[in-house]
Amino acid sequence: MVNVRNQNIKRVMRWAVTISYAAVVMYLSFILLTNQPNHPYADKVNHAVAYFFLSIMIRWSLRLTPLRAKKITPYIAALIATLYGGMTEIFQIYIPYRDAEWADAIANALGAFTAIPISALLIELRNKWRNIYARSY
Repeated sequence: MVNVRNQNIKRVMRWAVTISYAAVVMYLSFILLTNQPNHPYADKVNHAVAYFFLSIMIRWSLRLTPLRAKKITPYIAALIATLYGGMTEIFQIYIPYRDAEWADAIANALGAFTAIPISALLIELRNKWRNIYARSY
């Protein structure tokens, strides 16, 4: 009983952190930004990085659901992040000082789907370190 309760608390906390991050991303997508870098692709890099981390956080949250062991979980996480980015771009149509751009939506998707192989690599490295650590005792 205690283990189930701890799992539920862990699940709620992970989703709270992920949803909070998503809210920050949306907030930054809607405010008027000043003093942006002069680099022509800085905006696209910012989009890709933001949705890369959102995808990883969604995957992290999904690890405590029945989808945990499914090979499709990282793709679901990337798809959710991509749809969230697309929704954010659509909402920007209605904000007078913001523009919705296809290039931003593509950068969001690239960042989200780039998280798939990188997060898989990080999980594999973590598991190897756990095995090494477990054998040392």
